[in-house]
Amino acid sequence: MDHKQKLTFVLLCSGNGADSSLYRPNGDDKRYRHRHDALVRCVAVSLFSAAGACTITDGRSCELILLYEDSCMRMSMSSKSREQQVPASFTQQPPPLEKDIVTAWKNAANEATRLRQQQHTSSIGTMGSSFTRNQNGCNMTSSTSLKLVTKCVLDESPPNQTDDASSKAKHKLPSHMPASKRDAISILQSSCSLEFLRSHHLNVPLAVALKKFNKNKLQSVWDDAKKHDGASSSSDYSTQQPDSSRIERTFRKILSEAKGKDTTNGYSTDVLAAYLHESCDSELPCWSEELYDRNKEVKHIFLFCGAVRDMTDAENDSLSNVCEQMKIPLLPCRLGPVPEFTSKIVCVAGYHFYKGLLGSGLIKLWERKQPLERSQEVITKSQPLSNNVSHKRSLHTIAMIPFDSTTLTADPSKRCRVHWCMVRLCVCSLYRSKFASTTREALLDNNKLSFVFQDGLAINLNQRDFISSLAEKHQAAPSERQILEEICRCRDETLSQECNDSINQLISSYTQKNDHQGETYALDFTDELHRTSKQVIELAYDEDCPLGDAGDSTLLAVIKVRDQSGHANTKMHKRIIDAIAAANIQVRNQSLLVSEAQDCEALTVVMLQHLDYQSKLFGLLRHAFENGSSEAIISDVATTKERRRKRK
Repeated sequence: MDHKQKLTFVLLCSGNGADSSLYRPNGDDKRYRHRHDALVRCVAVSLFSAAGACTITDGRSCELILLYEDSCMRMSMSSKSREQQVPASFTQQPPPLEKDIVTAWKNAANEATRLRQQQHTSSIGTMGSSFTRNQNGCNMTSSTSLKLVTKCVLDESPPNQTDDASSKAKHKLPSHMPASKRDAISILQSSCSLEFLRSHHLNVPLAVALKKFNKNKLQSVWDDAKKHDGASSSSDYSTQQPDSSRIERTFRKILSEAKGKDTTNGYSTDVLAAYLHESCDSELPCWSEELYDRNKEVKHIFLFCGAVRDMTDAENDSLSNVCEQMKIPLLPCRLGPVPEFTSKIVCVAGYHFYKGLLGSGLIKLWERKQPLERSQEVITKSQPLSNNVSHKRSLHTIAMIPFDSTTLTADPSKRCRVHWCMVRLCVCSLYRSKFASTTREALLDNNKLSFVFQDGLAINLNQRDFISSLAEKHQAAPSERQILEEICRCRDETLSQECNDSINQLISSYTQKNDHQGETYALDFTDELHRTSKQVIELAYDEDCPLGDAGDSTLLAVIKVRDQSGHANTKMHKRIIDAIAAANIQVRNQSLLVSEAQDCEALTVVMLQHLDYQSKLFGLLRHAFENGSSEAIISDVATTKERRRKRK
């Protein structure tokens, strides 16, 4: 590229990120009232996935900004190697464990608060957090360390007493308390002042509150909160405008780093902003190769999205006002019609950035909005996608783990890249996946994840059972440790069974002769030579990619998880492939997406899910497996790549 393009994710968060007491690196069970688990995942999928890998592949950069609503504090994060030479792969570096990320936030918040108290002006607390650890449990020793640059930016002065979260309610409560205790407590904790929560003993973790409060007691607290809300509404009204001005000022500061103050030339596409939500009418057009030609026009892309919540109307209005004043195109759009984790949305957007399609896709949307475009053309191209197909789909991820099952542990001091990858695969494969089925009658929770260890033990995790088990322990938003503890419990349960050959039994149930099972396909993501001409997923970017409903379908995705030294479980690979062949299932050899990225295993799973949301995946697989051999697939992709080279 002629310039080094930059992508900035701006995630709008609830709470007060400047309060360092909220960051508890050593307390897995205590920090998640503020959903730091979800925010840590957003760090992983932005800085350590496809978008972050661009620093290795072509020098483009990625930044993550967490913008907190209470004081408009923003936590900015970027990563780089301590070495002068960027390593060949992020997988050679220590993974971004929860403890390290939360520690970086805490240190930056402490530093920014200290500087503001000294200077009584705006302050920036910058912490370069490096983490290197000896991972004996994974048979490796870290040879490189990762420097995570974290900046905590505070406003010019502390919020006034009238604006402080401890003196007034932050949001108006719904008129009726939800039927779910969990939902009611979550709303109270996110909406009421800290003073009110303390007086009613609700300033505790969600799991504790669920045990302490029955429905009647909770209803009484809800009624008191409504009275408090009504009594303070008139005095709060006068403070709404300053809050709006403050968020606009913060948006302006973020965007001015790329745009500057000169707006005399009107709108241009060198800086673009987009607001992402599944309710938007316009689908982001990132699936045509013709888009490559426009990407070089964009220097900086800003993507705004709510984190663990939607952006409020006030935030949307403020962003629109600022973009209009600064002459920055703002494009409301979506990456599919299915509500998903913020981290998965960020992951998909980062992959489109890696492919060089995000900027040009936004340019295409901007040009559609111009008055010279024919209105009928805009309507046609912006039609919402329909996700109401009539058949069941499921994804079974089979991950080969490069150590024995006895090495698996939830001990924080023994965690390594493999443990981190296992947690990431659990979240991506089993949580909030609408992938399995889109019919109203069928249960959606039938995705599967199997971990196959070097000693031959296989743990098979069912989506519905795994999530329900954690939810029963009041761990609906589990930490790394809680997920690992649940995997360890499943391992112990599997060891107690007489027959441990569960992976062969499970694969043998997928047979093409079973009318109820439908079609079954297998992709073996273990091609270490990166023969990209064989990539079935590449065909998704072809304008002639087959679309439509492919009937009842299942995809087996076979993945090797590597440790930080690059070791993989090759011992069990042949056994798995033989079991797939014995079940009469065709298999295609593939490479992991963006193997330079630390999060490449989970990224591959997320993109398979996303291709199905776009009605591309199983139609493409059916075309590739039924209508052509491997050579035909290679020829199709080679033709696609040749067209791309000619356009460039």
